[in-house]
Amino acid sequence: MPSGTHRRPSRRLWWILGACLCLAGLGVGLFALAFRSCRFVLEPGQAATWQLTVRSAPLMPDGKPGPERVAEHHIVLVGLGPEPSSAAWLAGPAGAAAATLRLIDLPNDGRLRLRGRDGRPGETGPLLAGFDFNLMPLPLGAEQEWKPEVVWAALPEGRRTVPCTVKRLRSGARPQFRCDFPVSVEWPDPASGRYRQVRELTSTYRFDTLNGLPREARITYLLREELPPPGGITARRMTLELAWRGEDEAGDPRSLRDAAAAAAAAETWVANRRAPPAELLARLRAAEGPLRGLADGLLARLQGRR
Repeated sequence: MPSGTHRRPSRRLWWILGACLCLAGLGVGLFALAFRSCRFVLEPGQAATWQLTVRSAPLMPDGKPGPERVAEHHIVLVGLGPEPSSAAWLAGPAGAAAATLRLIDLPNDGRLRLRGRDGRPGETGPLLAGFDFNLMPLPLGAEQEWKPEVVWAALPEGRRTVPCTVKRLRSGARPQFRCDFPVSVEWPDPASGRYRQVRELTSTYRFDTLNGLPREARITYLLREELPPPGGITARRMTLELAWRGEDEAGDPRSLRDAAAAAAAAETWVANRRAPPAELLARLRAAEGPLRGLADGLLARLQGRR
């Protein structure tokens, strides 16, 4: 080879360098995806639906579960706006229209709170057959283990805040967590005065970081209750299973906000056995999307009061 000349890199070398860069980029992307932040996100005008299966089995004297009772429900969260955290929580029996609506605050950390009449978030979130979204605490970042305090609406006032330990079981786009509540909570029932206790509460759940919503959950606990005279204690093993069913367009956020506010107000009129103003009835009749079935049910109940 003549002196002073340089051999140009071969095409094969360029291919190797390109492959190395692609693999490096893929590794960085997978690492970032594995520790993507868990942020609860529901855009205004969107509706997310889950199925809730509640299983209750009494514990026999030998400690084995007895005959199981199963109930199916559905839960729908509807983004209302204009604030990103403003939403409606709807629930009802599986296969039927929603029967209950609650206005909620839904921040990115997933700590749902009921909104009061003044619009401010309260202490607890909505509750359905023992299920509370707050039993699925989310990490602030890429924590592998942390010890938050959870507010469970099923417990009596003054006892609802309970400590727990959360461990990340799997990473990725849909990380899985396990939340263990090491303490038991016991209290006298306000209505009957009889002793009640919740123990062995555990929540295992998976979160979809791409959609910003919980994907599935399995919550178990032991419920012990004092029996009427001559006395004794009964125990039931409770299992709550949450399953994602999809996300859809719910409609115009302005219309949804108005219909949700009308439905929340109408439930107060129904509870008080009074007929609401004609303007409120007209707003209910204009409800659309996931609020339509609920509005029809409220209108039927109001007409039955007349």
